[in-house]
Amino acid sequence: MEIILRGVFEIYWSTTSGPNVPIFGRFKNSWDKLDQSKYKNGMEDEAVADILTNERAETVTFINNCLQISQPRDDYRELLLLSLAFLNSWSGETFIFKRPGAIHHARWMAKAIYSLKIFMFRDQFHLSLRETNTLRQVCIFVIVFYLKMWYTATSAILAPNNDLELLKKLITYDRVDAAISQKACAKMSEHLWYLNEELAVISLFDSNVSIEIKRKMIEKINSRSASTTMDQRYRVLENEHESFLQKDLSDFVSKQSLELFKKFDLPSDFLEKDILIWSSDENYIECAEYFKALKVTNDVAERGVALIEEYNNYLTKDENQLQYLLQVVREHRQRYPDCLKKSLQ
Repeated sequence: MEIILRGVFEIYWSTTSGPNVPIFGRFKNSWDKLDQSKYKNGMEDEAVADILTNERAETVTFINNCLQISQPRDDYRELLLLSLAFLNSWSGETFIFKRPGAIHHARWMAKAIYSLKIFMFRDQFHLSLRETNTLRQVCIFVIVFYLKMWYTATSAILAPNNDLELLKKLITYDRVDAAISQKACAKMSEHLWYLNEELAVISLFDSNVSIEIKRKMIEKINSRSASTTMDQRYRVLENEHESFLQKDLSDFVSKQSLELFKKFDLPSDFLEKDILIWSSDENYIECAEYFKALKVTNDVAERGVALIEEYNNYLTKDENQLQYLLQVVREHRQRYPDCLKKSLQ
């Protein structure tokens, strides 16, 4: 999801040799000169309103639901609050903006946060016509596509249906912005890991998937026909976009899908029962609880790396000392591989 946002952003803001995004630096340096009480929400822009009016109510509901959940980082919450203000749906008193933060390319969420902020101060911060149009397109992408896909990306059971519906939506967005549609589709097509025979079956536990689609999936899984020879990662070529719009999740499952249950040593006999009684079936409940607890791996790993880096910075900022520290930790782990008393003795 980071790659998709970066790809869309770079359609209009070409990459630079420097570590920072120049317009973000300009905005950060001008922050103290802006009257934060006189911002203009995105819906006051006619072009934005034309596209977002139909999306607004559903998006606001989604944002408010996300705000009820504890967010792992401050910028996750900031993006949600900014989006509410952008959609003219801030229900509190005067909206308080956070001071602009990191602007380097590695902070991918900064591309979304800064774009929304700058566009809301478009009357006070000097922008060329090209910059205004560019920011408008990025902001629309963030609201229409990025919010939902980012804040649901950690859920494994939502991933197959989310990826399928997102790619369909990106394909049809060609009528609004062909450049964004083409770039985002190309990036998304390289990361459809969940649209394969083994992982797509997890969507049986997704309440957003209709019963009709689930019945088609079960019929395909229980059929005696041979398993398809689908690659581990599904790819959608540009000339296949129209035919892809006709697909549903049943096109990505087969008898091979049962391997997922075997690998996790989970029962799958509930597939032979009527879907309407699954909610009371012990085996279905066991599988549902297990898969709902699964998180997308690299998201958890990146948070772990961030915690390690933060901890290391508290200990020392000297590179030589850090390397010595890593050697000490390694030796300690070799001497004491666990926390048992017999190891200490």
